[in-house]
Parts: sequence; structure tokens; C-alpha cells
Amino acid sequence: MDNINNTNNNLPDQFDDEQSLYDSVKIVSPGRLVLRRFFRSRLSIVGLAMLIFLFLFSFIGPLFSPYGEIELCPVAREVRMITQGQFTGADGKIYKYYDVSTSIVHDKAPPSSEHPLGTDVDKMDVLTRLMYGGRISLRISFTVIFLETLI
Repeated sequence: MDNINNTNNNLPDQFDDEQSLYDSVKIVSPGRLVLRRFFRSRLSIVGLAMLIFLFLFSFIGPLFSPYGEIELCPVAREVRMITQGQFTGADGKIYKYYDVSTSIVHDKAPPSSEHPLGTDVDKMDVLTRLMYGGRISLRISFTVIFLETLI
């Protein structure tokens, strides 16, 4: 009987130890563990920064672009063509002549202050097209990721 009293007397001390142990231990959710591990890795932080940059470039960048999604930016360039010809005169001699003609050509523009990456063969600003193309790519990728998590 003496043993039974000793075990009952030890219960409150043991309970106090368990309570202090419970108070000192943090309960962390699995999501918080994943976030903690994610932010410990430098590579994941670099990837997150790149994703944020692409998002800002694609969705906020077109607000600052002076050109629309399908707006043409024709750049006129003057081209001089020299053609050589010959003819036979009335006296039977062969004469050479040079004809200089000037025409205006709308071709793709090289990089300039007006078009930082130039224009393409369709006469559209390349930087603006990259911004709008990034929108489409990000939308598709996030849609695929969302559908993958559902499946």
C-alpha cells in the first residue's frame, strides 16, 4: 500500500514536468516547415525573385510601354539603288549608263532609344511583344500548375 501512495504522490510532479515540456515545445504546421525550408535555400530565393521580376515585367511593364500589343512601328529608311545598263548608240558604239534611284523601305529597325530591342520583320516593337508574350506564358503555366494540383 505504501507503493500506491508513492505513485500517487509523484503524479503531480510528473504532470508539472509534462506541462512545462508542452509549454516549451512549439507546434509547427507542415506549411510553415515547408516555408522555412524554402527560405533557407538561396537557389529558391533567386527563383522566386526571377518569377516576381517576370510577373512585374509581363503584367505591369505594358502600362509603361508607348506601343500597343499589335501596334505597328514602321521605320522608314531611304535606300539608293544604282543600276548599270548599256545600250548601242546610232553610231554602233556601246554606251554604259548608271541609273540612281531612291526609294523608301520600311524594314525592321535596329535597337535605338525609341525601340530598345528594335523592331521585328512585322514592324512591331520587340520589347513590347516580349511583355505581352510573357503574359500569355505565365497565364498558361499558372493554369497548368493549378490544374495539376487539382488532379
